[in-house]
This record gives sequence, structure tokens and C-alpha cells, in this order.
Amino acid sequence: MGSPLTDAHSYGLFLESIFYGIFLATCGVCLKTLLFSGDRLKPVRELKWAMLVVVFILFGVATVDAVLQFYQNLHTFQIANGPGAAADDFSDISDPINVVKSAAMCIQTTIADMMLVYRCWIVYSRSWLAISLPGLLVLGNTAVTGVVLYLEITLNQHALLSVKKIKPFGAAFWALTVVINVITTGLIVARIWRINQRTQDLIYRPERRGSRPLTALQHVMRIVVESGLLYTGASLITFISYITNSVAVYVTTDIEIQIIGIAFNLIIIRAAHSPKESYSFTSGSRSLEFRMSNQSTAVPSARANVSITQQDDREDKMSDKPGDF
Repeated sequence: MGSPLTDAHSYGLFLESIFYGIFLATCGVCLKTLLFSGDRLKPVRELKWAMLVVVFILFGVATVDAVLQFYQNLHTFQIANGPGAAADDFSDISDPINVVKSAAMCIQTTIADMMLVYRCWIVYSRSWLAISLPGLLVLGNTAVTGVVLYLEITLNQHALLSVKKIKPFGAAFWALTVVINVITTGLIVARIWRINQRTQDLIYRPERRGSRPLTALQHVMRIVVESGLLYTGASLITFISYITNSVAVYVTTDIEIQIIGIAFNLIIIRAAHSPKESYSFTSGSRSLEFRMSNQSTAVPSARANVSITQQDDREDKMSDKPGDF
């Protein structure tokens, strides 16, 4: 029987391989969504280059981590004379493979957090004030990441990731990741919900009876919440494993690095299949047009265009450009 640490790395390799397969499948569908319109390749001017770059970065980092996990397990069990020797090799915290795997996890998480803040920025009509708090938290978490990696490189001892010198900074990293997820997802959903209520008040008059159908904006909220729960849940489990000094943290981090990419891809894929809506009516001196589009971008595509002939303070936009949200 192996030690808890060697068992954790074996389980981590097995589960990461499964989630990496899921990630590969979502990458294929995501790239098809970004590169093709129906059966034809999109013109270069229509491509969302920022999203393509992020997709390839997430794929590259996840692939490097999966390959290193396989190589580390294979190499360790080949040279080990027993479970104790294997555990010593896995626990060499300053080993280049362990450091690169930690760096990959931090890079993947930082990119995901930045994309959350970017979506929030888009939703709030590119308002820097709206993202001031989560933006500062991301910068703070980036600084914490640098400290964690520096300590891992210079520690030069056999210890778990939750060793006393690193634990405060590691705990801060995962706690900030969870907080960033909760705040940005909450801000995005709150903004979409408010705009959805306003557009519904304009489209569905009080005299119209019956239940209101699910709108495109409500569909957007569902996509954001579900993807946010997937990422936040994985981060919360990792945080709990870390602060309790459990070797399960090696399993959860191997899984989470793949879940981050899966959640990002699913937003783009599901946004491409979000419903379209178009309404146009005139009431008195008021002429209103309401449209929803479903172009594939960083966040679920939905834009409300309201054109009113008289002054009305109910107008609210989520984006200045079609397809940005």
C-alpha cells in the first residue's frame, strides 16, 4: 500500500486525465464556434482574436500540467525503491516539476480571474469604477502568487504545499480566488437582472396576462451562474483541502486546472446557442426597438438596444458594441 501522498498523486493523474479529455472536447467545439459561422470559415475581420488567444493559452497551460503530472508519476515510481522513496520525491517542494505545476495552476487561475473581471467590465458599459474592487483583488492575488512561487523555489526541503512558511500565502491565494469569483459573478448577475427587469417592463405591459417566457437575458444569467458555480465550487474545495493540510489538495488542483478551461469554453459554446429576441412597438410618442444577438465572445452575447423618441431615464446599456457582451 502506498503512502497518502503517493495515493493522492495517483488519483490526481487519473482524474486529471478524465477532465483533460472533457476539456479537449469543449476546446474543439469552442474553436468551431469562434472560427466558423455555420459551415463557412469566418472572415479574419470577424474573428474574436482575444478569445482565441485565451482559449489557446488555457489549453497550453492545461496540457503542460497534464503532461508533467504523467511524467512525474512515471519517473517517480521508476526510480523509487518503495512508497517512502516515492513520497520523498513527490514532496520535494523545490523540484522543478513541482514548481512548474504550481506556476501552471497560478497562471490558469489568474487568467480565469482576469476574464471574470473583463466580463464584469463589459457588462457595466466599460466602467472602471464597477471593477475597481475585483480588479484590486486580482492584482493582490497576482502579488501573492509571486510570493508563493518564490518560497517554493527557495525552500529546498521535503514538505507539503501547505508547509508552515507557505501556508498563509497559499491560503490567501485560494481565499482571494473564491472572493473574486463570488463578487464578479454577483455583480454580473445583478446588472443583467436589473436590465432584464427594465426591458420586461417595457415589453410586457401590466395589462398583458399570463406568464412571461424565459428571456435571452435570463438565459445569460443562467449561463453566468452555472459557469461561476463550477469554477467557484472547485476553488472552494481546493481552499478547504489546503487549509486543513489534506493531501487531497494535490487531487483538487489537478482537477481544477482543467475545470477552469472547461468553464471558460462552456460560456462561449452556450452563448453561441443563446436565444435571439427582437421586439418593436410604438406607444404614443414612444418608439422602441429591442434586439438580442448571439455572437460568440468572452461573455454570453446579449445586447439590448433601446431607441426612444422622447426623454426617458429608463434606457440602460450593457455594451457599446454588438457582440461584446
